[in-house]
Amino acid sequence: MEPHNIQRHVGGFLRPNPPGNASYVPRSIQALQIVSKWQYAQIGGDNLWLRMEICIGFKQFLCMRLGNTPAVEMLPFTAESWVETIGEGMTEQLDRERIKSGFKQLYRTIKWWPQPAELLNALPRRTPPPSSPKVKAAEEPDIDTSADGERLQEILDLLNEKERKVNHG
Repeated sequence: MEPHNIQRHVGGFLRPNPPGNASYVPRSIQALQIVSKWQYAQIGGDNLWLRMEICIGFKQFLCMRLGNTPAVEMLPFTAESWVETIGEGMTEQLDRERIKSGFKQLYRTIKWWPQPAELLNALPRRTPPPSSPKVKAAEEPDIDTSADGERLQEILDLLNEKERKVNHG
């Protein structure tokens, strides 16, 4: 058994061994590990992109040490409920950047572990995907409009002549 005053690496950090527990891993490190494992629990699923974004968001929340953080054992269930709540109607093409922006907004303002509704409220408006290049309508063949201009001038001349007759009677 290791003496309790010897430090060892846990998740990349030096930690003292607590007395009588050589396999101690801090709860914060356990939480990060559990969220990372949850992220890849359903590889190949339709919402892998959303799982990745929620995982990144949760890791940031955990590092912020927010009040009301779910218990370590509840994190996978919490994350799964976020996917179900937020993911309905979302597509990677239209919503991935919105999700990232929403999390960034939350990072700036929250002090307590947020609910999915808070992320949904923080999302920027959805912008439609860039449209495909429009097909130009076939141009009409060149039409000689010079006769139209001459005809219009004739009509104007007739109207002016009638006006003079009426005024000079």
